[in-house]
Amino acid sequence: CAAIILAELGLDAAPGAADDMLSDAVVFRLLPDVEPLLAGLAEAGVPAAVVSNWDWSLRRTLAALGLEFEAIVTCGETGVRKPDPRVFLEALGRLGVTPARALHVGDSADTDAAGAEAAGIDARIVDRTGGSGGRDTIASLTEVLELL
Repeated sequence: CAAIILAELGLDAAPGAADDMLSDAVVFRLLPDVEPLLAGLAEAGVPAAVVSNWDWSLRRTLAALGLEFEAIVTCGETGVRKPDPRVFLEALGRLGVTPARALHVGDSADTDAAGAEAAGIDARIVDRTGGSGGRDTIASLTEVLELL
């Protein structure tokens, strides 16, 4: 994934080096609703996974932010990108959870909701702007705790 981005920028790097170059160039910060959600899930005993179209450097990035998950599934390691339902099913397999007992929360109807639903998983889209307000839209990650 990172090698493709760098290639588009006219840079050439091996996949592992590309991941390092891209992740070292970007600084991430947590949105205010992330930690309360993860604390609430942990308190309720609900396992959490990340399903992402990132490369394998995501683990390092999440760890640098102090975030831990029971499973992290990326396109870099699986070769499968969202919205392919297989990447969602891989995460569920690692968690030992069936699709009927899972909820996927993402920021894209095209990749997150479509892929999760194709895998039989209920999905919500986070829209912090309040613009869409659809049935399957939430304004904050903390709303997930109300769905438990």
